[in-house]
Formats: sequence, C-alpha cells, structure tokens
Amino acid sequence: MDLDLVNLDAPVKKPGKFAPKNSKFKPVVKHKIEPDASIPKVEIDDSIKTEIEQPSDPVSASHEANAGVKNDTDATDIKMDIDDRELDEEDKVVREIDVIFTSSVDANSKLCVLQYPLRPCWRPYKLEDICQEVRVKPEAAEMEITMSVQVDSDNFDTDVDDDRAMAKQAVSTAWRSLVANDYAVGILIGSELHLNPVHAVVQLRPSMQHLKHDIQSKQMNTPVDEAIKSEKSTKQFKKQGKAPGAVEVVTEQNSGTKEQWIPLKYHGEHSPVSRRYMENMVAQQDSQLQFSMSRSDYIDSLCPATSGKPRPQGSSRSSLLKLPLEERFKIYLLEEPRAHRFDALKHIAPGSCEEDIFKVLNEHAHLIQGLWVAKTKLKFRNGGPDALLRNYAMLQFSKSPIFHEVQLPKQAARGERMKVILDEFAAKRDSFRDWKFRERPDDSFLKKYPDIVMGQKLIWDQVEQEVSKYFRPG
Repeated sequence: MDLDLVNLDAPVKKPGKFAPKNSKFKPVVKHKIEPDASIPKVEIDDSIKTEIEQPSDPVSASHEANAGVKNDTDATDIKMDIDDRELDEEDKVVREIDVIFTSSVDANSKLCVLQYPLRPCWRPYKLEDICQEVRVKPEAAEMEITMSVQVDSDNFDTDVDDDRAMAKQAVSTAWRSLVANDYAVGILIGSELHLNPVHAVVQLRPSMQHLKHDIQSKQMNTPVDEAIKSEKSTKQFKKQGKAPGAVEVVTEQNSGTKEQWIPLKYHGEHSPVSRRYMENMVAQQDSQLQFSMSRSDYIDSLCPATSGKPRPQGSSRSSLLKLPLEERFKIYLLEEPRAHRFDALKHIAPGSCEEDIFKVLNEHAHLIQGLWVAKTKLKFRNGGPDALLRNYAMLQFSKSPIFHEVQLPKQAARGERMKVILDEFAAKRDSFRDWKFRERPDDSFLKKYPDIVMGQKLIWDQVEQEVSKYFRPG
C-alpha cells in the first residue's frame, strides 16, 4: 500500500462543500437607473462670490427693529422678586397634624399585621371571596387560613386525579410577639393621626396542607400495622420491666396539654364588624397631654423600651446647648461612649468655630486613635492611684488599639485594678490575652488635622515621663 507523504508539512486546507452543477451562484441582474434628463445638474462656481450687505449701525438697527417690543428688563426684575418670595415661602408650615395615641382597641382584642410575602400588592388573595376558615393558637403563637382554589382558572389542572386534586390551600405562620410596642398602625382622619400599638407581625406562607393530609390518610388506612407496632412496643416494655400503662398515662397527659385550634370568623374590610373595630381604633375622648416630661420620656411612654434593653443614659442635646461651651464638653466627654469623634462633638457646638472647639478639647481631653477621651482630671478630681493607672492605660491605647496582658503592672493589686479601668475603653479577648479598643480609629481626623495630632503627641510624651516614674509593666 503506497502512501503519499509529500504534503504533510503543507498547511491544512479547509475541505470544500459539495455543490451540484446546477446550483452554482448566479448573480441577480440589477437594472441601471438612468438619471432624469429633465433635472439639470447644478455646479457650484467658486469664482462667483456672494456679497452680503451689512447695516452700517447694527445697534441703531436693532433698536429700530424692536421699537414696538416692550423691554424685558422690568419683567426680569419682577420675576426675580417673585422667585425670592418663593424661596422664603419654601420652609413655611403648610399643615399641622395632631398625634393621638390609643393604647388598645379592646380589652379582649389584639391588633396584628398580616403580611403575605409571596403576593404583591396589586395581586392580593381577596380573602372576602375565598376565605373558608381561620384558626389560631394564642399560646403557641400559630395561625392558619384556609382558602378555596379557583378550579375554573386556566392554571388549574382538571385532568389530575381526584385524590390528588387540590381544592383548597392553606397559609400558616408561627409568629413571635413583639417585646415592646415598637410598631404602630396609624389612621389619618382630617388633621388627626391616631396611632395604635401592634401586638404581633404575622407573615403568612403556603403550608402545603394537602401533602400533610396525604400522609395522615396513609397512616389512617393501616390499622393492622399500628396494632402490630403497639404489640411490639408492649413486648419491649415487658422485657425492660416497665409497665406499658405508664406510657399510656404520659401520652394522655401530653395530649391533654397540647393546645387546640380556636376557630375564628373572617370579616371583610367593609363589614359592620370591621367598621366597629375601626371606630374603636380612633380615640373618642380628648385628653390634653401636659408637657411636663422630657421628649425622651414622652417617646418612652408612647413606645416603651424593651425590658431587657437598658434605657440610654445621658444628657439631651437641648439641655447641653443651654450651657456654655466648656461646661457642655466637660459633661459630654464623660458620657457614653467614652471615646468621641470630632464630628459628633461639633454637633453639640453649633455656631462655634473649630478653633474654639480645639481650645476646649486640648484643655479637657486627650486624642486617642483620632478620638477624643476625657482627661483623668475630669473623672478623678483628687487624683490617686486610679488616676495614674488610667493615664497609663490611655497612653498605651494612644500608641496601639491593642493592650496586651503582659503590659499590666507587676503588682497583683494594681493589675486587677487596671483590668477594671481597661473595661472603660476596651473589650477583653480571652483567646488573644489582650484588650482591644472598642471604637474604630478615626483616620480621617488624623489626616485632616496633622497639627492637632502633633500637639497631642507632645502631650503624651510628657504623660509618659510622669507615668514611667511610678511603675513598669510586667
């Protein structure tokens, strides 16, 4: 067998496709469009120059042309005056609404908000037409709503077996009651907004009850298997020396303690019952509120804070603004958080320039990681060992946001006292054997005010010389 290996190194050629002889490409004949002889061809002669006559006095000509037109200068001035009036009236109060609080709709009623996450607002369930049953377990905080399925819809499969056909659907949820009245429902009537606290927010989702029904029906259709299982369990209890009657007693107790469903009746939005409850959500008696309490206390009375969450302590901004700038900062620096950002400090000093603010801060605060912390003399006016330990802790945090355990004083008493002081600024990390500064460094302040940072560094150098005389770290 002879092989032709001469053209192995030649480039690979793409094989051509087979085409019959009668199917060769034939170009389509295009008819030539001849120009119409009636349209003469226009040629531009560059030798001919167009002369444009301009008026000798354009200003006077324009005045003559606009002789009959009213000058717009006066109209512009009038428009600017109107715009200024509009700017002044932008912040004008256009409406005042009184807020009225209703503690409860009824002594035996609870207000819940039902949410349907799987249905958009433009495609609701229309419970007035399809709702069949509403069940609730108050103690277990469970709710179920059974709705009929539109069997005449195009999306319903009529060819499915009767035992698998889904003639109804259920949505259910298990909610958690709100610890505090953080949410409220408002009804706006005229210039009055009536607020009602919400007991719970319920999200209803499909519960697939038809699948659970099939499982239960299968279990109900096998009584022989259940008898065999009960007989086997009885034999096992006899082998273990335990009476099966004890198991029956426990089962009866568990079944007795299980909460039963409470059926409810659904009323539509426009039903008389719904209208009566809507009227109860509107306060009927006027009670003038005497504003002898502060704003924070008023908000707490409207929406009480949670029992497990402590109420924030500190002076209000309105009370601080009544004090001089220096006294204002001396009080604010000692409040939580212990490290304050410069932007927050400027918030309680409106109208004061940065020069005045820095003058007060340099007198009563230290700069640590771009944050301002009250000096020890504000916290410990009489000095003492705790003042020395606090200065040492702040000195270490000014160098690094991490305070290692090896930096504690050698003496056990001072070391334990230092741990208490460290909790003021940092959080202890047992796995790393250190304390980390709670607040994040303010790098933007360090870059924006390098002169202030350098001045504070000189102050820390003096503090380090004083602290190093008394003790050394372990």
